[in-house]
Amino acid sequence: MALQPIESMKKVGYLKEVGEFVEWAAHYVEENQLAGQQGWLEHLEAYEWKNVGWCEGIHDRMRLAKRFETLWRPGLLSRFDQAVKQTLEWGGMKPFGGIKSLQDSCTLLDQFSNKSAASNWEKLHEGRIATVSKVYEMYDLDSWIIYDSRVSRVLARLARKWWDKIGSEECERWLRFPQARGRSGDKPEKGFHLASDKQANLAFIYASWIAQAIAKRLNEMEIMHPQTDPKWRTFHIEMVLFTLGRAEEKKYRVD
Repeated sequence: MALQPIESMKKVGYLKEVGEFVEWAAHYVEENQLAGQQGWLEHLEAYEWKNVGWCEGIHDRMRLAKRFETLWRPGLLSRFDQAVKQTLEWGGMKPFGGIKSLQDSCTLLDQFSNKSAASNWEKLHEGRIATVSKVYEMYDLDSWIIYDSRVSRVLARLARKWWDKIGSEECERWLRFPQARGRSGDKPEKGFHLASDKQANLAFIYASWIAQAIAKRLNEMEIMHPQTDPKWRTFHIEMVLFTLGRAEEKKYRVD
């Protein structure tokens, strides 16, 4: 089954449906040793990409987010393009066309960040989600996450682990995360599928809402947070999922 739009496409409605999964995932990662670490903070501190550690990873995201804040104003496409190029350079991605479409998508995402329904999600830019979601995250660190092959694989495995625990594929319409296409043509997790552009956009929204909810839950649980911030934030959750995804590549498992 492919992911389905939740009725009215509101975050509150989606999280009401998947709330038990969010609660389970928050505790599962905190309480179990996975890939040699235990707990959200240990996994965050194990983050590494391109020989950059977790503190630098947070700093890079904050720096790139600041570029969007200072460079872009509505209507100034050339300055938005500068911020995008810096983000793609950081991500090791090549520049691509459709910058106006991407700018329009960021404006659309602003509407989804509050209590408004994400009813126009199908109008989001159609492109490789691992690339465009890097822009979305840096555009708004507390609302959106990078949805790449590593993150999507871990979300799929967590969903499968939860289904195994409860004995049914509950909420599969909203948790069967499609595999974002990686650079090496990754095969999807068993029982899942490679994402089309539209499926990837929907998965990106759902995954971001889940990351927001997990960050909120960790703060409520008073889980020790990174000293670089006064609380857990959405992009920290993405970094942990990425770390677990890297562990998958090294033949570790999230279970």
